[in-house]
Amino acid sequence: MKILKGKKLSGGCVIGRASCFYEKRTVPKRVTLDVSRLESETERIAEAMKRTAAAMLETAQINGGEAAAIMEAHAEIASDEFLMESAIELVRICPLAGI
Repeated sequence: MKILKGKKLSGGCVIGRASCFYEKRTVPKRVTLDVSRLESETERIAEAMKRTAAAMLETAQINGGEAAAIMEAHAEIASDEFLMESAIELVRICPLAGI
């Protein structure tokens, strides 16, 4: 028998089988972007970030409580203009830099 120790979230004890879940790491797909498509690609990024923020706010409304506060904070990050402009700038310079 193997004994596992960790932080408890509530009182009491439990006996049973432990399951370990490992996150599958994905490797970003590298794509060659034609310079003529830069504008449409930057619009796609902006739209994706807006949709992501909206989905997070919807999740916050559904869940409420502490989970809502966390999702609202993530939505603010996804809505951040500086983050969006940084991502767009990377898309603009990568084809020109040959990255």
